[in-house]
Amino acid sequence: MNFIGAEIVYDIHTRRKPKKEKHICKGIKDYSELISQAEAGKIHIKSISEDHLLNYDEEKLRELKSDYLSAKGYYIMVSDIENKIDREILNDHVFLESMEWMKLFRHSERERITDPTMLYALNTDDLKLFMQTANPMYRKAGIADSDAYEKMIEAADKLIEYGISIIPDKQHRDLLIWSLQWSKHKKHILDLFLQLPC
Repeated sequence: MNFIGAEIVYDIHTRRKPKKEKHICKGIKDYSELISQAEAGKIHIKSISEDHLLNYDEEKLRELKSDYLSAKGYYIMVSDIENKIDREILNDHVFLESMEWMKLFRHSERERITDPTMLYALNTDDLKLFMQTANPMYRKAGIADSDAYEKMIEAADKLIEYGISIIPDKQHRDLLIWSLQWSKHKKHILDLFLQLPC
């Protein structure tokens, strides 16, 4: 077994007078008060570092961290292959932004899409044509219908779930669970558990 501490740093925003200050929570009573303030929209978690004792099984944590890092590595590999294929298609074929996109950004004419991250600017027909071109190439590369992203999220959720379960303070756990609805806070929490020694 191993032990490590944790603390949460908050950004507190008052409604009447804009004010930013760091507040370090150290007692159970503080957490209860912070939850009520957070629900009222007055508090936003800024970062997570270390303070309360966590009791955990190193072997299990090591396995969960390994599963997540492997899933993340596979997702990055799949994303790189997909991005390379998408860029190849956009380089070899002309796809123009939709009329709606042109008007929205007041372009003088429809601009060519060259970046895969801008595919959402295509109209429905052009996006369908793009996917008809891309899918055979995805299949040939072995990434068609890949669930790499879902596997990575699943592994992350399992690591976070275990990490929260080993925090002895219930109100501390509740606060972390509540904060998971925001992706930036979820990333902070995930990073905290990835940093635990095992």
